[in-house]
Amino acid sequence: MKKILLTLALAFCCVAGQGQTTATPTGVNIKELNAKWAKFTQYAEQKQISKAVEEGIRVSTLFTQNRQYKEAFATCRQMDALIYHSEQEKKSPEYKLRFMVGKERLRMYTNLKNTEQCKILLQQLHSYTDQLKSDSLQEELLMTEANYYQTFGMTDKSLECYKSLFQKRSAGKDEKGIDQCYKDMLGYAEQNNNAPLAIAMRKLYTSWQDSIKAVKTANELNTLQQKYETSQKNLRIKEDKITTNLIIIIALCVLSAILAAGLLFLAALLFKHIRQVKKLKNSLQIANENNEQKSKFIGNISARSNQA
Repeated sequence: MKKILLTLALAFCCVAGQGQTTATPTGVNIKELNAKWAKFTQYAEQKQISKAVEEGIRVSTLFTQNRQYKEAFATCRQMDALIYHSEQEKKSPEYKLRFMVGKERLRMYTNLKNTEQCKILLQQLHSYTDQLKSDSLQEELLMTEANYYQTFGMTDKSLECYKSLFQKRSAGKDEKGIDQCYKDMLGYAEQNNNAPLAIAMRKLYTSWQDSIKAVKTANELNTLQQKYETSQKNLRIKEDKITTNLIIIIALCVLSAILAAGLLFLAALLFKHIRQVKKLKNSLQIANENNEQKSKFIGNISARSNQA
């Protein structure tokens, strides 16, 4: 670790010496650079490697803003040394820190239009994210990769990366969550003046809104269709009930008519028998009266005969 710190001090002295002997690039802020470098070395001395790498990336960014790529790459090598020493002490790889330094190198090589080095670094970054299995780093890599493809004019691949990023962020979310994801990515694109991303997101957002409207319309149509079919089914059930009731009513009327006819027939038959009984009674009464008269007549004749 002492060797690394000595190397850091020598590297910064060389950078500072170069800054004093050469013309200061436009936009250089020596005080800010000195402050960042001091923090970088301080964190390294305290073995706070994560913070040291974060500060080292800020130092590298300042160098690249001033077109001092040689110094920026030297800073990355110093961070590599710190990470390597930490890995040796912990006996475990520092994939996240290596990802951060690799991403910084990729940014610089992208600015320098060095395609071959960019491809190598992208492969390394993919291997780090595969090892870490971190969703946040995978999203970060997709954004970095999209920027790389965009810089080198590979618009289709860049849009594919943005689409994959959006799918990851919107996975498992409801309509409001997806809508917010679109707005967040649009806001990011506008904030970073990323015109291709903004255009792509607007197209996707518009297409998604149209699809949502189409789905809502289809759902409303299905709902109306289901209501119509339900009402038709209820009407058919009611019609069937009415038909059934009419059949029952007609059957009851027929049965009532039959019963009424039967009752009339029975009544007529009853009246007929009543009349016959009356006739028989009259005939029997007449016969009885005749028999009485005959009996009286015979009795009279018998009485006369006896007198004679």
